[in-house]
Amino acid sequence: MQEQQGKFFYGWVIVFGGLVLSLIMYGVVDAFGIMFKPISEEFHWDRGTVSVSAMINWISFGLGNLVFGTLTDRVGSRRVMIFGGIVFIIGTLLMSQIHSVWHLYLFFGVLIAIGRSVAGVPLTALVTRWFTKNQGLALALAQSQNVGAAIFAPLTVFFIAQYGWRGAYIGLGAIGLLIIPLALLMR
Repeated sequence: MQEQQGKFFYGWVIVFGGLVLSLIMYGVVDAFGIMFKPISEEFHWDRGTVSVSAMINWISFGLGNLVFGTLTDRVGSRRVMIFGGIVFIIGTLLMSQIHSVWHLYLFFGVLIAIGRSVAGVPLTALVTRWFTKNQGLALALAQSQNVGAAIFAPLTVFFIAQYGWRGAYIGLGAIGLLIIPLALLMR
């Protein structure tokens, strides 16, 4: 789609909606670094045991990118982003309920990672379809997700201080609910 002179261009809604969606997803994933110690202390798990969940997360994220990239070509970015957003929110909320290491590996390692995959390939494919001019700027803005850590780190510390790590994941999951209306903006 081409940008039109003098008219509002909806592509910028895609870019900024995608940016906020990415900030939330990457911010929640990066918040795990802050949750690491309280989780390991509560369950008396060593660093290696908890760290395996991060490895599983990255593997699942990579595989999710492959699957969601293929699905994006077949059904479009919006549907994929809504589905992935729901998986991500469920995984985030379930993190508040872990009682076993396999819960950690499934919820953080698989569900959150697969859900986060929608902020990668599907979002990039959508932005590149909307922009012929300013494509580099649009992609740079939509893919500035690493700023999410700067926003979510202090928020996570606040949530932990007020509600503990379980309550923090409920709070992050509640913020994650914004992903669905953001995904609905994608077209």
